[in-house]
Amino acid sequence: MTPGWLQANPPDPHAEHQPLLRHDDDNDQDNHREPTLSPRLVVDDDDIQAFVSRTNLVPHLALFRVAVQSSPTPAHHRPQHDNHNTTTSPVGKWSQPWTLYLAITATALGAIGQGWAQTSMNGANLTFPHALGLDSGSSRANLIIGLVDSAIYLSNGVLGAWLATPLNALLGRRIAVFCAAAVSLASNLGAAAAPTWQILLGARLILGCALGVISTTLNIYTAECAPAAIRGGLAVSWQFSCALGIFMGFVANLALYNAGSSSWRFQLAASCSPMIPLLPPILWAPESPAWLIKHDVTRCDRAFDSLLRLRNTELEAARDLYLSYQSQQQKKQRRHCNPAPDTMVAGSTTEDTTISSSSSSALTKLTELLTIPRIRHGTFAAHTVMIG
Repeated sequence: MTPGWLQANPPDPHAEHQPLLRHDDDNDQDNHREPTLSPRLVVDDDDIQAFVSRTNLVPHLALFRVAVQSSPTPAHHRPQHDNHNTTTSPVGKWSQPWTLYLAITATALGAIGQGWAQTSMNGANLTFPHALGLDSGSSRANLIIGLVDSAIYLSNGVLGAWLATPLNALLGRRIAVFCAAAVSLASNLGAAAAPTWQILLGARLILGCALGVISTTLNIYTAECAPAAIRGGLAVSWQFSCALGIFMGFVANLALYNAGSSSWRFQLAASCSPMIPLLPPILWAPESPAWLIKHDVTRCDRAFDSLLRLRNTELEAARDLYLSYQSQQQKKQRRHCNPAPDTMVAGSTTEDTTISSSSSSALTKLTELLTIPRIRHGTFAAHTVMIG
């Protein structure tokens, strides 16, 4: 019997498909186009052979030939196969592998943790000033209380969000989130056990840095892992989960309000609750395929392994990997101010095909906040909303 992924399907003019990998610098919002590669890319067998050769995927050459050259199967009629045996069953867009929902769960827990950490201080500041000798009503005492209250926002914006890029480049998405979640857990407990306001302030500042890394990374991680068909629906999940965390924080504050003179310690400690269940799933979830391709093209075999865990079929995984690879190659060419070639050129050196995070300097990224219209508009809109 012919393997399921070798049974090419005829073109379907109503099929909704798009490259199902999204990178942190992609901004194409059209989810209803016909499946196409780059209009300047001529895909032939030599291109595919060159791709699998330079990415350590030669054993999967036949699969990539079919995935790239054939039309995608409509979402409602995908072949489900086991050991290349094919059966046909209806699959909805929300019918995704459990590993994808594991990554989504990790993102939701990170958002709940952020919302809860923000809210916990609303209850704690009713009692911690008296416990730490800041209830005199003087200008100095009020200033210190204000600093403690706003500490996580200050450190989040000034340092935490900016740490996400180097930590992601060094550790990857999952490990960066895991380390930040561990720091968040420790800083929450440290704040709860603080004997002085100085230690409390320091713990909250560290917590803000950790939350900045978590919030910046998890949004990108989910977008890079999710198929295009559900990516838009997941875009609101962070804000929803953050609001849920805020609600849970208020409930905890109310429940612990009458816990005595140390109620503020319990309220601050309770906010670490979402970080405990966040640690295991973020380690079990696959690494972002887009991150693996972006930082080193020789990791395409690892990216393919991740996609096999994040997609329903091998065909989807292979096609997404190839499209993502081509997208990164074109972006690299644009960065170096070289015209994009009409076709892939086989035989490129490792230096030519390795995508390094160092290719875009921090200064370049800061400049792009003002020079690229879509980024400038988004930056101004975000600042306007936050200041308002």
